[in-house]
Order: sequence, then C-alpha cells, then structure tokens
Amino acid sequence: MAGVTPLEFDTTALREPLDASAAHVEAERRVREIAGKRGRSLLATRIVVRYVVLVVGFGILASLFALVVQMIFGGSGANVYTWLIGAVMMVPLAVAQIRTELRTRRDEEERWYRLTRFAAANSLSYAPFRENPELPASLFRRGGSRAIRDGLASGAGGLEVANYGYEKMTARTRMQHTACFVAFDAPPELPPMTLITRLGDVWGQPAVAPPAQREQGIDAEFDKHVTVFCEPRHESAARRVLTAPVRDALLQLASSCDIEVIGGRIFIIARRELALTGTAFWRWVEDLAVLVGSVLVRSASVDDATRAGWEQRRQERLALFAPPPSGRAFVIGCLIPAVFGIVAAALTAQLV
Repeated sequence: MAGVTPLEFDTTALREPLDASAAHVEAERRVREIAGKRGRSLLATRIVVRYVVLVVGFGILASLFALVVQMIFGGSGANVYTWLIGAVMMVPLAVAQIRTELRTRRDEEERWYRLTRFAAANSLSYAPFRENPELPASLFRRGGSRAIRDGLASGAGGLEVANYGYEKMTARTRMQHTACFVAFDAPPELPPMTLITRLGDVWGQPAVAPPAQREQGIDAEFDKHVTVFCEPRHESAARRVLTAPVRDALLQLASSCDIEVIGGRIFIIARRELALTGTAFWRWVEDLAVLVGSVLVRSASVDDATRAGWEQRRQERLALFAPPPSGRAFVIGCLIPAVFGIVAAALTAQLV
C-alpha cells in the first residue's frame, strides 16, 4: 500500500523521572554548540539587558501614572510619593520576569533532555534550533527571524515534527507568531491543495493558498468548517480524495489545523505551539499517520477499531489544542494600577 507506514512511538523518555542535574549539564553543552563557548554568558547578558530595560521602562510609566492621578486630585507636581509608588509598582513585574526566566530555563532544559532521549529511542534526528528552514508550505515564507524549535525527523515516511516561530510587523509593532507542524511525504494520489480551517486558533496566522489555487466548494457541511483551495485542473482529483469518510476523519483529527499538500509533502499545521514532550501529542501524530497513509489513499471508511481509538482520544486532543490559561495574570495586571491609583489619590488628598 502506498503512503505512510503506521507509527508507534516509544514514549518512555517523556514519562520517566527527570534527572535535573544531567538535564542542566546537557543544556549547557547544547548552548555552547549553538552559540559558541561564550554562548551562555552572552545569552544571559542579553536577557539581563532586555529585562532591565523592560522593568525600568515600566517603572517610569508607573511613576507618570501616579503623577497623573496626583494632579487629578489636586497635587501640584511630582513628589517623593510619585517615585515611591512607581518603584513599588515595578516590583511585581520584576519578580514576575525573574520567575518567568527561571521557569523558562528549567522547561528548556527538561525539553531538550526528554526529546533527545525520545528521538534516540525512536530512530529520529533531533535539532533544538534551526534558523530559516527551507520548506515549501506558506508558513515558512512569511515574516522574519524564522526558526524551528525542537525539530524531529525520520527518513522513513518523511516524518518531520517541530514547533516554529517567526516575527511579523503589525501596526508598527513586531509580533511573535508560533505554530506547530507535522509533515509527511504525500502519497501520489494527493493533488496539491490547501485546506484552511475555520476552527483554528483565532490569534494564529492561517495558511495562504498559492495564487493559482481557487476556492472549491466540496460539501455544504464540510465547508462550514474547512475552506478547500486547489488549482482548477486538480478539482476532480481533490473531490475524489475528499470523500465523506475522509472529510469525517479530517474533522475528527485535524479540525483545528490547516493542511497544505505541496512539493510532494503534506503539512498538518496547528496555529500555535504545542507541547512536544506530552504523550498525547505523539498519539495524535500516530493517528495522523493512519489518516495520511491509509484513509487519504484509500478514500475509504475508517474501521471500527481505529474509529474507537480516535474517539477515545478525543478529550486529550481537545486538551492538546486548548490555549494556556491567562486569566490570573490578566486580573493581577488590572488590579495593580487600580490599587496604586487609589493609594496615590489617598496620599494626595491628605497632602492637599
């Protein structure tokens, strides 16, 4: 049978206890490999400078905020309380930045440690970082500072998995965008086409169909969830592939992803970064291999056992694509100006 060989990953390395000291030693070695002998010190210097500028800048803005509140409540100008309030408002941000940096460092060390061993156990190559990847999907032809993070690949079946990031200017602001992709060698039965989900991450950047491709209506219900593009000369082939069983399987496994068949490859693209160290992610990749290597090729119904497995893993797929919680940070960020605004107003009222 043409297509992708079914996959089964050994995820022991992702579940076993972490050796934190070994992870730290390996991380130091990788940083030296990526950035040279002075890599860690140079990286630390850039981080310190960035955070100092951020925190001091926020402190100045906080002092100006306190000054405005004081002026509104009858103050005559800046005083010692203006700068004291600004300095105190700066403390939570400084603490949060330090905690974030330490947590990011630990997470990075654990990720490298686990994925290195996972790759070795599954005959995959692993690259923690790769700049400007040359891949055919539209995702890799936009923005600047383009880089793959945590790239894993195999020769058999052309499997490639990675998180990806790039920067794009939006209203004079440089925005960081992330995505995660799973790529396979495309079976010859698949014509070049682009499937853009309507259910993807609203903050992510959707795939962009090549200029020669045109929107094709496939099925009224399916079109509510996915927009299909292909060249007019491939319309018949696309319709032959996207049968009812295939459409059902796509909505089951990749309803939050864009799909591009291009350059002999099929890219399944989530519009946000995903956790590659989670076992749920690799079970999803196993299911995608079945979808690409069997269902898309045969355009046939999924057998009962396979469908039962997909249904059993539905909740963990939903959790995999769920955005990280941010409510607590948002509430705290709103409360700090409010609380210190009241403090500034009360102090000014006593002094006037």
